[in-house]
Amino acid sequence: MRWIGQRIEQEDARAALVRLPYSLSHNLTMVDASGATLTAYLSPDREPIFREFPAATNHQGIVEWPEQARATRTIEREQAIVRLLEDPSVDIQGFVDSFLRTPLFSTSYAHGFGTLYIAAYEPRERRARFVWPAMA
Repeated sequence: MRWIGQRIEQEDARAALVRLPYSLSHNLTMVDASGATLTAYLSPDREPIFREFPAATNHQGIVEWPEQARATRTIEREQAIVRLLEDPSVDIQGFVDSFLRTPLFSTSYAHGFGTLYIAAYEPRERRARFVWPAMA
């Protein structure tokens, strides 16, 4: 996605995601070099839902399974991510460091949920940084 022609490229992304089959629910957030975002909520039992929103956690816009939401802290994590993204004093290292602490970092592996790695995207620099917590 580019700033100029952004709508066309977002439409291409939407069209491709609508055509694909899904056997599980997935959330996908795309960001371009200008910082424009598009989040897709993908599911096998419904058409994709698209939002111009900069984050995705373990729910698809609304909480449909409260027990899972509490276990994964999905709302709390989404709010924390948005706060970080909106805070101009948070640099890329501060962003990564925040993901190494609760509520963004989770060790609930025995319950099927936990942080495996952190991906920090710098779209304007066209760079991505991947951090494995054991290596941080």
